[in-house]
Amino acid sequence: MHPSIKKVLFAIGFPLSPLYSQLMVLRAFLYNKGIFKTHELSVPVVSVGNLTMGGTGKTPLVMYLREWAAKGRVPSRFAKEIKEFFDILAADDGLSYR
Repeated sequence: MHPSIKKVLFAIGFPLSPLYSQLMVLRAFLYNKGIFKTHELSVPVVSVGNLTMGGTGKTPLVMYLREWAAKGRVPSRFAKEIKEFFDILAADDGLSYR
């Protein structure tokens, strides 16, 4: 993304961040009080993502999770294999994810 576009987006978004923060506090409160309902699903769900725009490794992680699930892996191995995944990423780009 061009640096000038980043500056414009920041200028628009920054003043709105306190409002967004308060909305998230309200949302959490409404879930905690049971006003917003949660639903239990019959299958395990892994959510990968956030509001960061790209470059954070979401796509390779989802690809890895898809391969992991296709092999019939059990959830108890999940944490260990995710750690190994990030160790591989760290070795590839010389960064530390710990």
